[in-house]
Amino acid sequence: MIPRVCWHICSNRWNSAVTEYALSAALAMRMRGWNSVFSPLIGSPAETRARALGLPTIPFASFHPGSFAKFKDTSRAIKAEAVIVYGGQEATLLRLDRSLRSTVKVRFFGQSNWQKRQWFHRAINHLTGPFPDIVIAPGPSLSRSMSAAMGRSVESVPLGVNTDRFHFNPDAQPKGGVSELLVLGRFDPVKGHSFFFQCVARVFATLEPGKFRLHVAGRPANIPTEEIRLAAQKAGLVEGQNFCITAGDIGDVAALMNSAVGGAVPSLGSELICRVAEEFLLCGTPIIVSGVGSLGDILFPGAGVAYADNNPQQITDKLRSFILGASREAARDRQERARVASRHYSLVTMGERLDQLIGCRNL
Repeated sequence: MIPRVCWHICSNRWNSAVTEYALSAALAMRMRGWNSVFSPLIGSPAETRARALGLPTIPFASFHPGSFAKFKDTSRAIKAEAVIVYGGQEATLLRLDRSLRSTVKVRFFGQSNWQKRQWFHRAINHLTGPFPDIVIAPGPSLSRSMSAAMGRSVESVPLGVNTDRFHFNPDAQPKGGVSELLVLGRFDPVKGHSFFFQCVARVFATLEPGKFRLHVAGRPANIPTEEIRLAAQKAGLVEGQNFCITAGDIGDVAALMNSAVGGAVPSLGSELICRVAEEFLLCGTPIIVSGVGSLGDILFPGAGVAYADNNPQQITDKLRSFILGASREAARDRQERARVASRHYSLVTMGERLDQLIGCRNL
């Protein structure tokens, strides 16, 4: 049987969450028997990663209107049954290509700036007819708000994660001694480290000394490591006693997540696509999240807690209860959490969902 072809087009120039989503969608559909062809920007992280993943890759120098001739030639050569676009520039080219009348056209939105352009989508759809055939978003809250604003159905398709890499590992579970609460992510103001440090310090002041430690791991981005260290010290945390930092690349992220008593995602903004929260849960590790973006959507019964719109004292109380509860969990509780998470956030689930949506268009 000749595999169906899906053309994934991503103009994102950074190794961002949108790039992550696009690559995951291509892999997920490949697992469903599709031939996923990937078109990123030349020289972008998406191109490097797509090639490393073994995806057929056709890069573009740009996706501006001047590249339409190449776009049209490529679409004719690929003969895709479905096209998924992950940004505005490639969506415009897809709209212009009238030769793709029988192709299922899918538009992904995973950034907050869609709100600035909702009027544009309404006006264009009114003038030229509905486009695209399917609109997808990474979480139900975003899907609902977009549906109301755009006046059309927007489907929720959560990010899928490689469960061969992120899964419950009985050999890497928390051991006796100091229990670590792990914050994993780039060092950036939007990630909310400073405020979270203050909450953690208040909690640790009420707990048995030497029992718990906050571990902050990630790559310095818009904040140097020393600024993270100073923020923790200012909050009252003591490095080497109840606080430690791992800066830079981490060899085995899944093992670190498995060994943590709990994971925290204290971001102040963004997080419409949050891979790290899903990875924690796939490892069976409970999470406490700020609730911004789609973080609240990621939680299922028993996954953890969110503290959106709570005052500092309420957040501290929730955090204390979370840490104590997580430290008492048995391995079987974490294994069950990982099992449930795999039903929500695996590549298999993502592929099934995309296949179902596109299949409804009578391919």
